[in-house]
Amino acid sequence: MIGLVAPQPVGLEQLRREVRRYMDLCRCSSAHRPGRGGHRPAGTEPDERRTTPDEGRFAARRAMGQGCHMALIVTFLLGIGNFAWHRAVLESGHAMMRAVSPGAYRAARTVSLGLEFVLLCAAMLAIADGHLAGLWAYLLYSAINGGAAWLILSRRI
Repeated sequence: MIGLVAPQPVGLEQLRREVRRYMDLCRCSSAHRPGRGGHRPAGTEPDERRTTPDEGRFAARRAMGQGCHMALIVTFLLGIGNFAWHRAVLESGHAMMRAVSPGAYRAARTVSLGLEFVLLCAAMLAIADGHLAGLWAYLLYSAINGGAAWLILSRRI
C-alpha cells in the first residue's frame, strides 16, 4: 500500500498567529502595520512581531491586498489622463505655445513630459510602499492638471 502521510494537526494558537501575520502583510496603509508607527493588533505580543522592519516591508509588498492594487490601477489611469492632457495642451496651437521658439519648445516638451513621468513613478512607488497619501496627492495634482488643461484647450486662458 502507498504510504500516505496524515496532515499534522495545527494548534489553534499557531493558526491565530499565522492569520494575524497574514492580515498584517495584506494591510495597505503603513499606519496599520506594526513597527511602523501604527497600532499593534489585539493580542499580539512583541516577540510575535517581525524580526526586522525591512523583512515586514518587503513581505508586505509581496502580499499586497486588493485595496493597494486598486490604488495603483487608479493612479496609473490618472497618469494616462495626465499625459493625454499634457500632450493635448502641447499640440493645441495655443498662443502660449506659439510664442516659444521651436528649439525651446522641443526642450520644454521633453523636460515637462519627463517630469510628468517622474511624478507618476513617485506616486506609484509611494502607493506600492503602503502610503495611500501618494494616491490622494496624485489625485489632487491630476485635478489641477485637468482643470488647467480644460482652461487652456477651451481658450478661457
